[in-house]
Formats: sequence, C-alpha cells, structure tokens
Amino acid sequence: MVAKRLVGIAAVLLLFARARASVLRSVEPPVSALPHGWKVAGPAPRTQMMELTFAVKQQGLNELTEHLMRTSDPSSTDYGQHFANDEVQRLTAPQPRHLAAVEQFLLQKGLRPWRATPNGDFVVATVTVSAAEELLSTRYVTLLHNKGTEVSRALEGYQLPAEVAAAVDFVAPTTHVPDVRWSSSDAAPEEGYFHPRSQLVQLTKKPALTLPGGQCGGSGGQQQAGSHSFPEPGLFRAVP
Repeated sequence: MVAKRLVGIAAVLLLFARARASVLRSVEPPVSALPHGWKVAGPAPRTQMMELTFAVKQQGLNELTEHLMRTSDPSSTDYGQHFANDEVQRLTAPQPRHLAAVEQFLLQKGLRPWRATPNGDFVVATVTVSAAEELLSTRYVTLLHNKGTEVSRALEGYQLPAEVAAAVDFVAPTTHVPDVRWSSSDAAPEEGYFHPRSQLVQLTKKPALTLPGGQCGGSGGQQQAGSHSFPEPGLFRAVP
C-alpha cells in the first residue's frame, strides 16, 4: 500500500515537472518592420547550420558602471585604476543557477553547449535551423539585402521554457536585423548587429556596420567594437 502511494506521488511530481517545463515565455516579440533594404526571400534552409548564442544574465552591472565612471573622472581619487579583464569577468559572471538552466536545457536537447567567454555569460550551441526553430518555438526566414547580404532571422519572435527565459537576456541570431551601410566599392560585410533592448553589441568576424554611439563595456577584450575581429561571438554588451 505504501509502495503504491509512493509510486503515485512520484508520478504526480513527474507530471508537475513536465508541465512546468512545457510552460513557454516570450523572450522577444515579433519584428514590426524590417530596416531599409531588407526583404524576406522565403523560409531558411532547414539544414543550414548556425551558432546559436544564449546571453546569460550578468551580475554586477551597476557596480561596473559606477567603477567605470569613477576611474574615468580626472577629479576622482580612483582615476585610471581600471579593472583588469579577469576582474570584469568575475564581477559580471552569471548566477550559477542561470548558467545551469541554459546548459541543462541544451544538453537535454542532445546538444553540446560551450562557453564563449571565460565567465560563461555567453553560451553557444551549433545547431541546424530546424533545431533552432524547435528550441525557440519559432520559424526562421532568409532575409536578403539589396546590397547583397543574406541572413536568417526569426521575425515572429521566440519563446523559451520559463526557467530558461528567466536566465537569459536574449538569444541570437533571432529577431535583430543588421542596419547595413557601406559604400558601393566595399565588399559586403560579415554579419553583425546592435541590440538596443538587450544592450548588446554583437559582432562576428569583420563587421562593417554603422553602430549607435555610446560607451561599450565588455567581458571579452579592450578593443573598439567597430574595428575588432572576434574569434567568438558576442563579447561586448553596451554599458547601461
């Protein structure tokens, strides 16, 4: 009798856990309009490969901003005493439970996530478009720019299980379309974009994009975001 009751309780708990896992939360809404020059060419190829980057929520951003302001003020006693890169990494490292939520989610889907930054604030998984659509409960389309650039984006927005959605600022590439500007004599740039809502400047390889002004703080380097070539995606986020 006791054994049957325990089995029953276990079954209820399992159903509860599955129900909780199935609750999806919108992370970003649909794209209301495409930037100038872009058009939808059709569904993205299902077997196309992409690196899906999960921006895990950082800690210590207020403290980082305050320190930046103090050390940049000539009248401050802390002027010039900037954090070293490893200090920034430690300060902004995600909460372990947030990092675990993202990595476990990807592992349960049969993927092999890897940390693109030393503190794990960017977690990456190489996936097909089909797998990305399943992960994010969305559909990807191919976008063509009149300058020749082609990208895949999830214009209808995307969702994640509630506990994963609570652990991330955003996932990329998804809804954010590059504002591509370059002279007619230049070669088409590699993909990159500015994410105003989530305060990201994400660049891959050789960006040639016009980015909004403002100070950038990063966990991956000290070079200027507009001219640096990164070996790994999304190492800069704009300082709030």
